[in-house]
Amino acid sequence: MSAESKRSITFLLSLVQSRPDSKPLGEVTRRLAEVHGIGSVTGTKVRYSSADFGRAGDLLRLEKIDPSTSPDAWKALGRTDSWALRGNEKWAGVAASAGLVAVTCLPSQPLRVAKSNLLLPEGSHLVLPADQIVDGCDHDSIIVVENLEPFRRCSRWHKRYLAARGEHPLFVFRGEKDGTRADAVNALLLRTSIPVFGAFDVDPAGLGTALTLPRLDGLVAPDAQELDSHLGAHREASSGRADLYQKQYAHWAPSLERTSNKEVLLLWEVVRRHGEGLVQEAFLERHSLAPMGSGE
Repeated sequence: MSAESKRSITFLLSLVQSRPDSKPLGEVTRRLAEVHGIGSVTGTKVRYSSADFGRAGDLLRLEKIDPSTSPDAWKALGRTDSWALRGNEKWAGVAASAGLVAVTCLPSQPLRVAKSNLLLPEGSHLVLPADQIVDGCDHDSIIVVENLEPFRRCSRWHKRYLAARGEHPLFVFRGEKDGTRADAVNALLLRTSIPVFGAFDVDPAGLGTALTLPRLDGLVAPDAQELDSHLGAHREASSGRADLYQKQYAHWAPSLERTSNKEVLLLWEVVRRHGEGLVQEAFLERHSLAPMGSGE
């Protein structure tokens, strides 16, 4: 056997340690029986004897794996420890970015986390473990930003959105599939008592995701009256996106209908009435939602 799959290895470890009489016939059990002679296929099951357990142990040792290793050994390991355990960093059960959070601040202010004061170049950010951010954090609010570009351009946000969100806000990127993750952000928020504000798209997904933030104190968004006026404008003057609304409605509408968060509910009623959403890039860097060039 050479370079067996992680599924095969974990199955073999479980087989050697639990020594079952049989297992359901499946892709892994069939392959091990047909290729390596471990088990006998009988109908919809594979039956095992003491000789099969011995062959399974020998196969594991050929792969340089101790048969007494826990089948769950890789679940909590990163790439380096996974490589040390089996010589394959890709078997890591924990992503390299697990527990990391991207943070930044206004360029005129120091980033005050991890018991340090750091002046960051405009448009830059740091990625740190959540526990380091909590330790020694000296910001008076946290603004969780849905999209990466507005997060990196926070210095360009109009003062109307920052005035009531603390004098020294800490901007936190919500995360994405292949980098920093939302679960690490939520863990960070749960470990602090600093007011939390959400800067999200004003559409079903954005409003619904904002509701998942622990300790949400408010939104960074236009108020319902301004949004209503903007989405009600003629098509050329509006930044509304009907495609966002239509794509996201079915998934997010139920939770938005049930919410007791008044700020989210008021915006949701406007979005639902017009059947359009608004991305945060359309308003964060502007004085108002009035058409561009109209005295903004």
